Amino acid sequence: MKKLNWKKMTVAEIGAAVCNHLKNNGISVVLSGGACVSIYSDNQYVSRDLDFVMPDYSLQEIDPVMKELDFERMEHHRHYENLLVPILSSFHPLL
Repeated sequence: MKKLNWKKMTVAEIGAAVCNHLKNNGISVVLSGGACVSIYSDNQYVSRDLDFVMPDYSLQEIDPVMKELDFERMEHHRHYENLLVPILSSFHPLL
């Protein structure tokens, strides 16, 4: 897998990279929440995380796939961080 230059990526590019990597590993997610508003408002609203909604919610399934992107799950949370990425990724069940 090609190494990504996270620091030079926009929020939209980071979201797309995470979505595509998960999809390539058989995990379906949809970007939602404040990050979408940030993308479509040209950053007039700034979000602190990328919210992904997933129909088959399993953090245990996500952990190894996110680790391939150098993201680690924060202890006892659904948030993942990569110290090179200026925004957290979080996952939510489809209700």
